[in-house]
Amino acid sequence: MAKAALVRTILATLAALALAAGPAHAAATLGSRVLKKGDRGNDVAVLQRLLTWKGWSPGPIDGVFGRKTKRAVKHLQRNRGVAVDGKVGPQTIGALARPWAHRRATLFGPGLYGNRTACGRTLRKTTIGIAHRTLRCGRRVPVSHNGRIAILPVIDRGPYTDGVDLDITMAAARKLRMSTTGNVRAGY
Repeated sequence: MAKAALVRTILATLAALALAAGPAHAAATLGSRVLKKGDRGNDVAVLQRLLTWKGWSPGPIDGVFGRKTKRAVKHLQRNRGVAVDGKVGPQTIGALARPWAHRRATLFGPGLYGNRTACGRTLRKTTIGIAHRTLRCGRRVPVSHNGRIAILPVIDRGPYTDGVDLDITMAAARKLRMSTTGNVRAGY
């Protein structure tokens, strides 16, 4: 009986880790729904990662919006001057991204699919990431646009156009509901 309980615990832990990590092509986006205590999903894991990076301790990054995550959200809300209700909607998402600098971003992908990126990946239609001139390959950068936040890896070098700070793959742009060159907030 104890062995069966151990196996169930291990399987539950592995499922939670898979939920929190998710495959790179299915990067979660914060902002597609209002989050509250009891919610589960990859978007909750994105929230927990952002709260951890900001210094508010939401507990483990497990994709479960529990008591500790709610407490961390309330601390964020108090600190940023938004309604303190422990729920993560548009105001709280905006408050998370507010300190990040405005960056000019272009989109890239079509015409380049099948090519290798400077970071050694093959660019495909489903590739999610950004290109930046100096950030190290693989660095995860939170990017906000249109009320959404995604954490995107650096996968290439660029852009090489004056006045543009980063390139966003088409797949990542869809996650952020971005369809043309524009301004984003990026936390780097």
